[in-house]
Amino acid sequence: MVTHKPNDTKAYYNRGTAFYKKREYAKAIIEFSAVIEREPDCAEAYYSRGNVYDDKGDFEKTITDYTKVIELKPDYAEAYYNRGTLYVEDDVYHKAIADFRSAITLKSKRADAYRGRSRVWQSLREVDNLTRNR
Repeated sequence: MVTHKPNDTKAYYNRGTAFYKKREYAKAIIEFSAVIEREPDCAEAYYSRGNVYDDKGDFEKTITDYTKVIELKPDYAEAYYNRGTLYVEDDVYHKAIADFRSAITLKSKRADAYRGRSRVWQSLREVDNLTRNR
């Protein structure tokens, strides 16, 4: 796709979103990366690219992008929640709890963050019980 305004970051972002919805992940990453190249402080572009990496199963790149979002926009509750979910999947429970706590602090009505934090606490109790019973 060619844009009439080559420096129009909104066009790149919109194309990235369209490619993502069509599950054309490589193209979506190119478009979101173009936004980031033009506007390095665009938290939304990092968040969207992180979502693409997450769908592709690229843990490290997803964590990197969500971390950048939080650095740029510390009140971005969704980035904390998503990163916390990834930390749970990788058994990094202390970081998951911290991220869920941040998401809850920023959006107290975010039920999924409460559930995520509860699941982590449950997992920690199970791990503790397993190690005590050895």
